[in-house]
Amino acid sequence: MQVKDADRSARAARSGWWFLAAGFLMAAIFGRIAAAQDDAPPPPVADGGADSQPAEDLPKFLYIPFQDLRATINDLNASVMVPLAEYLKLKQMRPEGGETKPAAAVITAAEYTAVVEKDLARIHAVLSVNVLGKPWVEVPLAFGDAAIGKFAGEDPNVILRGNGDGSYTLLLGTAGQHKVELDLVARVHALPDGRQIAFTTPPVAVTTFDLQVPDADQTVEIQPRQVTLAVEAAEGTRVRASVGATPTITAKWYPRASSKPQMELLASAGNEQIVSIDEGLLHRDAWIRFEVLRGQLS
Repeated sequence: MQVKDADRSARAARSGWWFLAAGFLMAAIFGRIAAAQDDAPPPPVADGGADSQPAEDLPKFLYIPFQDLRATINDLNASVMVPLAEYLKLKQMRPEGGETKPAAAVITAAEYTAVVEKDLARIHAVLSVNVLGKPWVEVPLAFGDAAIGKFAGEDPNVILRGNGDGSYTLLLGTAGQHKVELDLVARVHALPDGRQIAFTTPPVAVTTFDLQVPDADQTVEIQPRQVTLAVEAAEGTRVRASVGATPTITAKWYPRASSKPQMELLASAGNEQIVSIDEGLLHRDAWIRFEVLRGQLS
């Protein structure tokens, strides 16, 4: 009887230990589940709630170590990552036309000397070009109806290219100051009260124009006219003008008022008639009006 009672006591003790271990395990599992439920994020607030805030208004921070601040700000090659919406907003705020690139070459001075020979004007152009950028650089040129007959440059690395539409491109292969010379030929147009030449030019800050016509005692008008000076000439009439930055130069000359016109006579006539019929009779009145535009009628 004592042996049976001892076995029963041992079995009861082992069963108690198993129940106690199972209890601790269940307590640990339920404790973790409760902690996970407590750490769950709160449900999202409905749109329009008091705690709602647009994503655009949320503060954005960029943390940079203090010792690297100066190097980061002064580094022009540094990269910045921004959201697409912010990039599009910055792109809309950019001024129209985009960034303006510095000029690679500038024509600093231009001098034109024109000599009229019958119905043609031979123009000698001297351009001073300063190359500021890295060669090769291009400078556009256009002279309108004036054709280029000759081109010369002090540097062999200066080339003139025709574009096919009446314009040209000056190609410069070395940096620094360059002197370019061109010979142009322009047509002289006859006007009722004189003669005229006109051609386009590249706008240059300092532009001078020298004109010599074969006829003496001529009045010369140059547009645009800034400062015009008469120059002594062995034959004909010569003037020199500073026209400033202009895309077109126009020169017109005609005899002075005190001299007799040397051009052909030019006049116009207008005919007016009045016809009336009364009691079987035809009555007609006629007037002829003459207007002298150039010269004199004898």
